[in-house]
Amino acid sequence: MNKKIKDFFIGKGLTIEKDIAMGTIDGVITRFHCFNTNRGLTVRCIFVGYLPADKKALIVDELNKTMNLFCFTQTEIHIFTQIDRLGIDKMIDEISKMLDIVIPKLKENGILCEGYCPFYGTELTDENKYTTDYNYYRIEISKECRDFLNKQIDEDEKIRNEEKDNIGKGILGALIGGVVGAVSVLIFYQLNVISSLSAIIAFALGSWLYIKFGGKPNIKMVVIVSIISTIFVLGAFYGECVYLCNKICIDEGYSYRGISAFNYVIKESENFRKAFRHDILFYILFIVVGILAPIGSYVRANKKAERL
Repeated sequence: MNKKIKDFFIGKGLTIEKDIAMGTIDGVITRFHCFNTNRGLTVRCIFVGYLPADKKALIVDELNKTMNLFCFTQTEIHIFTQIDRLGIDKMIDEISKMLDIVIPKLKENGILCEGYCPFYGTELTDENKYTTDYNYYRIEISKECRDFLNKQIDEDEKIRNEEKDNIGKGILGALIGGVVGAVSVLIFYQLNVISSLSAIIAFALGSWLYIKFGGKPNIKMVVIVSIISTIFVLGAFYGECVYLCNKICIDEGYSYRGISAFNYVIKESENFRKAFRHDILFYILFIVVGILAPIGSYVRANKKAERL
């Protein structure tokens, strides 16, 4: 964490743990997560506590109208915003101004923080208090709240398990995604571009349509969509190469056509052979990257909820 911003948070009475500053500011549970991106330093600002959903929504709407540098959102346990693309001094100044507005606004609307469950506002006691990790944040909730949330998790899991897995229709959706990915390969190839976007398009769209058409988001989906995406992307590239070789044979007056034209050109032309090997290796690399990226997002989005 940058020393200047670290000293600023310490001055606010917060505790520093690696890139996170945490504690309370004027009775409001507050956390700041500092990390670097390609746009520079980003600071996420989180205010944890219970407020009725409708009141929280009004506060978020009002803050977004009055504070242009911040975009506030809400979850069931906190209000969240972040700031980036500013110099350290300017960022510290803007965060300070933001706190001067947000903290009083939350207190004015009766936010319940320390000693209360952030989900339902239940008062916590030594007998009913339970500490847990929730979405990367350590919070205290009531044991009754824990039991209720675990019941919801169990019910959601039961519903997912009972859903019909229509693999046939799901495959149809994956095929459509593969076709679109293949078309993007042809477009990019005409522009002399080899891009992982083709695989990303094929997998992302294929996965979305697989689920839309009735398939369940599970490991079967990942395998099916990955195979179909790979076949269509590489198939489109090979088809483009065959078309190019066919055109070469026609222009040169040879009788070879289709796959025979490709086999002839790749055998006789060292430049084409080297270019093909180079391009196919890059396509395979980009397919791996293009598929792994959305698979990572899929795994995170569909990670089984852990009981509290």
